[in-house]
Formats: sequence, C-alpha cells, structure tokens
Amino acid sequence: MKRPGSHLATRTFAIVTLLLVVPFLALPIPGIFALIEACGRLLLGFAFFLSANLHKISSDAGTWGPGLAAFLLGLAVIHGFGRSWAQRRQQGWRASTTFSLGLLLPLLFAISFLVPGVFLQVQQLAKAPWFVREFGEASYFKQQLKQLGLALIDAELDDERYPDSLEVLVNRKRINADDLFLRGQYAGHPREPVLYLGKGLTTSSDPSLPLLISPPYSQDGSVRRMILTAGHEVVEIRAEELDAWIARAMAARDGVKP
Repeated sequence: MKRPGSHLATRTFAIVTLLLVVPFLALPIPGIFALIEACGRLLLGFAFFLSANLHKISSDAGTWGPGLAAFLLGLAVIHGFGRSWAQRRQQGWRASTTFSLGLLLPLLFAISFLVPGVFLQVQQLAKAPWFVREFGEASYFKQQLKQLGLALIDAELDDERYPDSLEVLVNRKRINADDLFLRGQYAGHPREPVLYLGKGLTTSSDPSLPLLISPPYSQDGSVRRMILTAGHEVVEIRAEELDAWIARAMAARDGVKP
C-alpha cells in the first residue's frame, strides 16, 4: 500500500514536468532549438571555453616564475605581520593561517582583471539596444557575418595579420566549411560564398575597410549587400557600390591611398 506522501510526490513531479515541457511545445521549431542551445551554453559553455583556451596558457617559466615569486614574497610578508600581531596579543599564529590569507592574493589579482572588463561590458551594453527585432535575409546575413567576424577575432592571428583565406578558420575548427556559404532563409536564393577581403590587412588597419561581404539580397525593392568592416561594424550597401568597396580594400592591400 502506497503512502499518501508518495501520491503527492508523483503529482508534484507531473506538474513540474508539464510546466517544463508545455513551453517547449508552444514554441515554433526554431525557438525550441534556440532555447535548447541557450540552456546548453549556460550548462556546458565553460567546458567549450576551457577546451578552446587551455592550450593558450604559457608554460614558460618567464611567464609564471615572477608571479610565483611574488606570491611567495606575499606569503612571507603576511606571515611576518601575522606573527608580530599575534605575539603582541599573546596568541599563536599558524602557517596554515598564513596560507589561507595568502589565497586572497590570487583572488584579488583575478578581480583586478575582471572588474575593468565588467565596466567595459556595461559601457558597451549601454550604447547598444538590448532587443532588436529583425526579419528576412538582411537579419540573417548580419548575424552570419558577425559570427564569422568573431571567429576571426578568436583565431590566433600571426603578427595580428588576418589570414589569407577563411579556410584557415575551417582548418583550425573555428567554423565549419558550410559557414562560408550563405543562403537567404525566405527567398530561396542559391548558396553563395562570402567574399573575404582580409588578406593583407591587420587588426590595426583602417577600421572602415571591408573585411567580409555577403551575397546579394533583396531589400525594399533593391538589391543590397551586407559588409563587415575591419572595425567589425556591419554596413548595408547597394549592390552597385560593391566595386568601390572592393577597390578600397585592394588599394589598402597594395599600400596605395584609396
């Protein structure tokens, strides 16, 4: 015979399950995938971050040696002041107490890096709209160009120089080969490659120079393209302006004033 509490637990579990499942069923298919991806990034994002960045940590003694020496020196200073303070109060002072207080040093060191980053992110969020509602090919191309731009930023650039082609990102597993081709979501246009103009440019090049150019799409009765500049800003242009933008990039690559 089941106890009354077991029925309550079963009903509670069923209600919680419905509350979690029904919102998924109410969403369109793209919304479900987006929600699943967001949950996955929250739960497993740190693992992907570590796998992409752990190999970048330097094992050179010239990098970690001074930090370790400074940490040991800090422990010695803390231990000296701690023992002096404890002796004046006729109390004992343990090495474990010194080590515990010394662990605050790397914590404060990490916070000194995080706090400026937090202020910078808040400043950037204050400048940008938090919610943007866009539809159609223009929104799709903008999103794809920004993702490719982030992949270029995350790539290990030699001498801060952009790679000669986007194939480098594919070889380094930053993007998939299919990401180099874009297709409109609604107009059914054939897949076309993204035009890449980063060869010969560096991260210090003119930020207004074109870096990536999307395939053409229709907007308000005219043919347009989307450009991601070297400053990672997205610009929409008319199709007839394409040659002028390419000419600027070629001139900058050849060292000629555009």
